[in-house]
Amino acid sequence: MNQICQLLGISKKSYYQSQEPRERLAEKYQALRPVLGRLIEQHPSYGVPRLKHALAEQEGVVVNPKLLHKLLHVWGLSWQRTAGAGQRKKTWVQRVIDALGERANLVRRLQITACFQVAVTDMT
Repeated sequence: MNQICQLLGISKKSYYQSQEPRERLAEKYQALRPVLGRLIEQHPSYGVPRLKHALAEQEGVVVNPKLLHKLLHVWGLSWQRTAGAGQRKKTWVQRVIDALGERANLVRRLQITACFQVAVTDMT
């Protein structure tokens, strides 16, 4: 590699930085892809922490959760929780906003004709 870089007139560091880091990551951990795909198929409601735990228990593979998240993103594997069992209940604020629908945004109904006629805040 060193000779090729010298012929091209670039440093080895420049060559390696030009490669997409996510592609290198995907290549390095390619053996985990089918295992993760199977785990996600078996447990679609698992998030990254539970997938990490399942990988360690079932396959004996210890992976950093940040690395696992990156790999799932690079490979396009879905780790998002699915609707149904395990879904969190909506808060009362979310239920009120859902019930109000379009009526929740009062500013849309106003006829604004000048600057600073409306002040808005976030109630969270």
